[in-house]
Parts: sequence; C-alpha cells; structure tokens
Amino acid sequence: MHLMLKDAMLRLRLSGYSIMAIALRVKYPYLVDLKSVTVFALNNASIFSDGGHEYVTSFRFHIVPDRLLMASDLERLPARTVLPTLNLGQELVVTTGGGSVLFGGPVRINYVRIGRPDLMFNLKMVVHGLSIPFPYVNLTAVIGSGQIGQSGYDVAGWGVARNADVGNTLAPQFRIEWTDEIEDHHGL
Repeated sequence: MHLMLKDAMLRLRLSGYSIMAIALRVKYPYLVDLKSVTVFALNNASIFSDGGHEYVTSFRFHIVPDRLLMASDLERLPARTVLPTLNLGQELVVTTGGGSVLFGGPVRINYVRIGRPDLMFNLKMVVHGLSIPFPYVNLTAVIGSGQIGQSGYDVAGWGVARNADVGNTLAPQFRIEWTDEIEDHHGL
C-alpha cells in the first residue's frame, strides 16, 4: 500500500488534484495499513468553489476502506447498497443503482453523480472524481421505511445479517471497527 499511495499522490498532483494528494499524505497513517481503498475526490477548482471546503473537513467520509470499487463494480451495485467509510459512524448509500434510468442513469452515491469514474487507479487504490462533496444523509430516510438495503459486504459476497429492528444491516463481525481513537478533530 505504501507504494500505491505514493503513486496515487504523484498522479493526482499532476492531474489537478493536488489538494487531494495533500489530503492523502495527511491521512497516510490511516491508509497505509488498509488492504485496498476507494476514494471519492474533488479537483482543486471544486474545492475552492462554494461548498468545497466541506470536502476538506469531511475527507474521511469520502473514503471506503478495504474495498477496491472500480467504475464497473459501482455500476453493479444496486440502489440502497451501504458502503462503510473511514468516518466512524457515517456510511455512504448508493441512491441510484447503476444502469438506472432515473436521474440520468449513472450511479449516484448520497445523491451525487460520480463525474469521473476511475480517475486514477492502481493495484490497491481507485480514485473517482466528484463535482461536489457527498452530503450526509439519513440512512433510514434514503433507504425507506425501516428496510435497509444491502451492505457493501453483501455485494462482495460476505453476506448480511438480519436485524428485526432495522432490516438488513451489517453484522458486528463484518463492520469495520477501529481499535484506537482518532484524535483528528478537524476532518483532514
């Protein structure tokens, strides 16, 4: 992962995503031990425009740990698929599944269209380009009346445990848990 992160930082810096490259460098200690990672990134111009500052403060919310989700994988995810993030307690939801005719067709996560799929990828990491940062959404409201959709783990073939109170959820043994407290209170 060490070499893949360095490769990504260099390639992103050269392609108009230098702030993203800096963010990866800052979060390097949290990323280097992951098996793989999917990152959703804003380019420099989008970060400096209205609303882009939210991306910097919620960068961990735009990272899916231990999953290498290429554009073709994202397109196969059904609507209501839940993806874990590095931001503890916050998850992303596929709000429009791939190939849907609603909202113009492409995959949308937390209602945001993936503008530049597979912007940069290597063996351990993929970066997809966004035009705006993901908003935080209420999982219950997005997914519907008490029925949470498939988790990213179910799509990967690990199965989903049922919980009578919430519908389909991640079983505790499948949820990514952190053993130490993250002391970074500024998002980036």
